[in-house]
Amino acid sequence: MGIGRNIANSIVINEPTISNFHAALLLRDNGVVELADRGGANGAAINGVRLASASRAPVTDGDLISIGRVDCRLLIQDQA
Repeated sequence: MGIGRNIANSIVINEPTISNFHAALLLRDNGVVELADRGGANGAAINGVRLASASRAPVTDGDLISIGRVDCRLLIQDQA
């Protein structure tokens, strides 16, 4: 699920500090959700810890995700 300014993303955020294709949320086969930094100039962070460019890290329910200067709280709902 892509995150960025470009309308091709699943989550579009029209904000100058966000790149066209800034980050992505990935659901792994084992059920783990990861935030992937796609090399955006202003980076991505989880709970205040910045990801290295082009890296990814697991996220869990309630984590604070920062994309550029935009902060979002991740809420994961059980689909069962």
